[in-house]
Amino acid sequence: MEILDIVNENDEVIWQIERTECYKKWTINRLVWVVIVNDKWEIALQKRSSKCSFLPWYWALSAWWHVSCWDTYLQAAKRELFEEIWIKCDLKFIWKDFDDRLKINWKLNDSDKSHYFFQEIYEWKHNWPFEFTDWEVDEIKFFSREELKEMIKSWDKIMPWTIRVLEKYYL
Repeated sequence: MEILDIVNENDEVIWQIERTECYKKWTINRLVWVVIVNDKWEIALQKRSSKCSFLPWYWALSAWWHVSCWDTYLQAAKRELFEEIWIKCDLKFIWKDFDDRLKINWKLNDSDKSHYFFQEIYEWKHNWPFEFTDWEVDEIKFFSREELKEMIKSWDKIMPWTIRVLEKYYL
């Protein structure tokens, strides 16, 4: 069971809740995103494993997830990067803001509610081949900005939140 901090509009912890419960309630929680870029400023996306219960085979940012209770954003970003693609590194802080999930949790059956969250985005420059576990990831590939724009335009199995971050900060 994963416990998340629920926060107020100032990103102050007000209570904890089990992760699946936060989807059923109108809560504010925390997310992290890690964007990996190479020397050509292409962006690495991971193709989620077929074993994933939520959106298998969809392209997502290099690493991402909720911030578990008692973790900082940076601790969560580093943990997820290591869990998903076995990388330990220093991450560069890019941005923090408040956003919503656009009522697009269609798999969670909550299309009538919008979940809100604070998010921090981190970046790391990387040029060599990736290693990863096939439990989480099927493939990791660098995409140019033009390729990403085309993927988004065609909705080519790219996670909605990945689209949101890319459009908001990178494209």
